Amino acid sequence: DFSQERSQEKMEAFEPFIRDYAIAAELKLLSLAKIPGVYVLPRTDDSSVWDVALFLREGPYKDACFRYSLLIPDDFPQGPTAPSAIFSSPVFHPLVNAETRAFDTKPFAPWNANRRLWQVISQVRRSFINLQDIKTDTPANAEAWAFVQSHDSRLLLRVRECVRAADTDLFAASDQALAIQFSRWTPDVHQPCLDGMLDPSKAAPSLKRPVVSSLSWVAPDSFSSFSKEEKPASPAPPASPARP
Repeated sequence: DFSQERSQEKMEAFEPFIRDYAIAAELKLLSLAKIPGVYVLPRTDDSSVWDVALFLREGPYKDACFRYSLLIPDDFPQGPTAPSAIFSSPVFHPLVNAETRAFDTKPFAPWNANRRLWQVISQVRRSFINLQDIKTDTPANAEAWAFVQSHDSRLLLRVRECVRAADTDLFAASDQALAIQFSRWTPDVHQPCLDGMLDPSKAAPSLKRPVVSSLSWVAPDSFSSFSKEEKPASPAPPASPARP
């Protein structure tokens, strides 16, 4: 009836705000998960696209850094569509399609309220640490999967190739206004920063900035984006009694 239609219209009007709030909450959960070697930055023009830098410090892909984009679907968080992860450089891996560079996220489909975006990011990382732990009946890259199962020595050669390609891609310029950018080591630029991080007393004057209060995505128990928790003002000290 008419009242049900009006109610449906109201729900549809609020869906974009609910989605943005859910994405902000997922970003907060990601920061709490503390996944090693992972850096994530949502795009400023589209919060449903997260740029990810994955540094690998162990396993066959050790010393590699892969860039990929985590794409959050339009029906998130209530729809069944799982997020997708698309690498920016070729990756030879059983769960990465050689043509589309898409990581296999089928195990996360259908999406439901118990799943989290940080779990997808964590699963991508784990799959690169130990290839023998991968369990799949439908590999995205059949050749890579055959090499893993047969312990073929050509696997490491192909892995090294994609690691070198990723190193070149790592320093490529981005067309995003605020993106994760990397530059090669320049002693005059980076050594003072490293010294300051190892010993704050040696930090350059330009790096010694006063601590300021920053704004979070969403304050606790609030629905306002870019808000902060208000702290009660400290009580004023009692006035001294006037002297006669």
